[in-house]
Amino acid sequence: MINTLFVFLGILGFSYYYSIGAYFVLKKLGYEKAWKAFLPFYAFQLINKVGGTFSVFTIPVRKYTGTVIVLTVVVTLACLYGFWGNIYLPIESIGPLWEIMILVISICGLIFYVSLISSTLKLFLRFQLEHTKLITLLVALVLPMPFVYIYLSKKELRILKKRS
Repeated sequence: MINTLFVFLGILGFSYYYSIGAYFVLKKLGYEKAWKAFLPFYAFQLINKVGGTFSVFTIPVRKYTGTVIVLTVVVTLACLYGFWGNIYLPIESIGPLWEIMILVISICGLIFYVSLISSTLKLFLRFQLEHTKLITLLVALVLPMPFVYIYLSKKELRILKKRS
């Protein structure tokens, strides 16, 4: 049970870590209520508003916050179910149960990872960048993502033409 709490707190901690960078990007883009990025999981919604719809494995993501919350709930439930199995299932059933739960957790992690990269690459279109490949590599590492967002906030905005 305590491990599930650590998993959930880790996800929540990453959400706040991501929010730091999102705040700076939203300030640069002139978003009035950029401070809302520090509400749990709301930074994903604000980045989605700014960047627009993006695709994850060819599936368009329109409500990024909902996607992240669903993935968080699924991971938390998978952990809880695995720990429930540790207590109430026979010893020979625990291993296969955890293999299935790890598969579910891995799929959720992969979807989250790809959505982070896709939304950030979509956001890149709003800025004039010189070293796009290097920045994309840093985003793929995920941990420097808030620092990449802070770097973006210091770049010039690209003028986007509206389609008529």
